[in-house]
Amino acid sequence: MSFIAFSTSLALMAAVTLPHPTPNPNPALLGQAAGWREIPFEVVDGKPLIAATIGEARGRLMFDTGTPVSIILNRDALDLDEGVQLRGGQAASGQVLSVREHQAPPVQVSGQPMSTPPRLLSGDFGFVEVAFGPDFLGFVGSPAVSGGATRPSTSSSTRPAA
Repeated sequence: MSFIAFSTSLALMAAVTLPHPTPNPNPALLGQAAGWREIPFEVVDGKPLIAATIGEARGRLMFDTGTPVSIILNRDALDLDEGVQLRGGQAASGQVLSVREHQAPPVQVSGQPMSTPPRLLSGDFGFVEVAFGPDFLGFVGSPAVSGGATRPSTSSSTRPAA
């Protein structure tokens, strides 16, 4: 199993809380005693996929540092309200996309709630199912981890020295 480890200023929640000897400056994100979180991920087609639940749907989100927002949902895999059409465009791989904004459903990453804005973006990413399966729920972008350290690791030994 691989892991992505994050430090205290992380906006993305993780599954395993590891105690840290220093006070946590952001208990709303990591819990009162936590200064470090780890999120297990699996690599599929060279991409890190993280277990997630969006509303009632269980699946996986891709951790993608090229995604310019904290989270963008795969409308093709989720039961979302109709939302508001914001714009159209193309994915980096050339597919035509329609970007909509929706009331944010509850989001959990590796079993832990993720704080989101009241409205989230979605795209019609059904074409990604070929590589990642029908449970592909969207992307987690670099803004979700801005201000914190991110260390992808293919080892289960990612905890920093105390």
